[in-house]
Amino acid sequence: MGLILLLAAFLRVPHLDRSLYFDEQDNLRRNFHGYLEIQPDGEQVWQGAGWSEALWENRLGNNPVMLSVLAQASLRTWRAFTGTDRQRFSVVALRMPVLLAGLGSIVTLWWLLQLWGLRWAAGIAAALAAIHPMHIDYSLQARGYALVLLFVPLAVAFAWLALRDNRWRN
Repeated sequence: MGLILLLAAFLRVPHLDRSLYFDEQDNLRRNFHGYLEIQPDGEQVWQGAGWSEALWENRLGNNPVMLSVLAQASLRTWRAFTGTDRQRFSVVALRMPVLLAGLGSIVTLWWLLQLWGLRWAAGIAAALAAIHPMHIDYSLQARGYALVLLFVPLAVAFAWLALRDNRWRN
């Protein structure tokens, strides 16, 4: 499993700093970072996106709250370590939570199939997820896709354990 994760990271990490897609940019402005608003008189006013926007500014249903909070925390951590101005952001820091969720989704998929006794299938599925272009893309977009890839097999695995063991703790 370790080699599969190394391969997955090798295929993803070099692309963390790729340009932002339009929907990523929209959420960056509204939920994670903020934007410069240009007034009719030409004055520029900074409209920052803080914790309040991360938690509650989802009127359009365009971004999961959990991703907003994780991206906000990642950007704030990056600024704290680098001492960077509030009006700057790092695409790598922005995408770090989804990269970790994407890599974690490979592990949870492997674990779920291991629970089902499908040892060979677990390795094959994890390897295919590691190299699949769509999985790579969804593990890099600052959107909620990687969180879905992580939490769906995790939820199924815990439901399986709860049914198998007849215990609510799972």
